[in-house]
Amino acid sequence: MSLEIISFKIFSFVQRSVTTLLRKVLPMRRFFIILTSMIMFVNSSHAATYNTTSPSLQNKPLSIWVYFDQTQSDWDIGGSKADTDVGRFGAAFTEHFSDRFQAGLFAGITRVSQGNYARTAGLTQSGGHVGVLVRLFPLKSKKFDIDTGASLAYHLVDGEGSGRDVESSWIEGIVYAKGILKLDSVRMSVGTNYQYIDGSEKYNSTTLNQTADIKSDDDISGMVGIDLLVDGGTVGLHGEWGARNSIALTFARDF
Repeated sequence: MSLEIISFKIFSFVQRSVTTLLRKVLPMRRFFIILTSMIMFVNSSHAATYNTTSPSLQNKPLSIWVYFDQTQSDWDIGGSKADTDVGRFGAAFTEHFSDRFQAGLFAGITRVSQGNYARTAGLTQSGGHVGVLVRLFPLKSKKFDIDTGASLAYHLVDGEGSGRDVESSWIEGIVYAKGILKLDSVRMSVGTNYQYIDGSEKYNSTTLNQTADIKSDDDISGMVGIDLLVDGGTVGLHGEWGARNSIALTFARDF
């Protein structure tokens, strides 16, 4: 594959991601009401602590990490239930605008396989994802933090085989809250999250051409995690259960 074709595919993916984000985020009222309320609470509680002359805003720390995650969840696709496995590999960063507020971006590759769903049986879809995230800390202390935040990502994958051509795209929004116990070289966390999924599946075969809506079958999950402090960075193992059943491995470092 030539460099021109690769560049065109990357440009098309980014262009489509931005267009879809602008088109679909407006109906997500409940997601944004929760996120806006969290930001307003933290800002109103700590507005006096930070201002434009604060050293923390002149020299903002940066967190960078690499992640591998595998998530199983049940999707409703046009009224049919699909046992969906989503695997992702990517990189992310957040800028620390204060010790209580971070914001950043993440992007990577995505692979999707589905069971108990005839249209994509035996088919693996692959593509990418791109998203934004924020982290808010209503409480920070020497031994315990409360970490709240949200992420919004766009995924686009496709696959073909056995006379079928499938393309799936979806917006995934997640709002979470968790407590973090801080020991000498270990961080242990437990919490919960709410997910919002809205997308579409385009299916084409010799006998059927169809577009179906993608929704999540459930919304609420529990979260648990452990992070080890190693040589100025962290190695983390995190899991979810409920609407999302996942495991994630992260390698992070602050600069």
